[in-house]
Amino acid sequence: MAEKAIEAKKKGQKKSSEDYTYVGMVFHRLTRHKLAMVGAFMLIFILLFVFVGPLIWRANPNTQIEGLGGLFNPASRAHPLGTDDYGRDVLARMFFGGRISLFIGFISAISSTLVGALVGLVAGYYGGWSDNILMRFTDAMLSIPTFPLLIALASVLGKGVWQIILVIVVFGW
Repeated sequence: MAEKAIEAKKKGQKKSSEDYTYVGMVFHRLTRHKLAMVGAFMLIFILLFVFVGPLIWRANPNTQIEGLGGLFNPASRAHPLGTDDYGRDVLARMFFGGRISLFIGFISAISSTLVGALVGLVAGYYGGWSDNILMRFTDAMLSIPTFPLLIALASVLGKGVWQIILVIVVFGW
């Protein structure tokens, strides 16, 4: 009986779910989902754009073209996306800004997840009154309109990557 099953698989029958490992099954299901593949390709494109792009395009994002001739230049060979109002290369600034944005998003997501998991862990472990206090605090945090508050706190705390991450983590867990 087992020999017939082996022969049937050799003849090209489709694999069953028992033939995949867990990772293989997840990958197989991911590749069959069209929207997941579109999202994966977009993520790969963004990562390649941000991390490989500066290796190909070596313009300094802060170099300004002197004089009025560099302001708002249209696309050219020297500046494929043109220049901004200060005469800086827009493509180089996109590479640089993309890396910073991905760093802020990645660190904020991990930190927010850790803070939320810690609050949930403490509330679940101790229960009772500590659970009630933590859940009401969580409800209060969720009821605050975060975007205006994020803007206000960012202006108070000043400019900087770590200040932005702190504000996002405090109100995003």
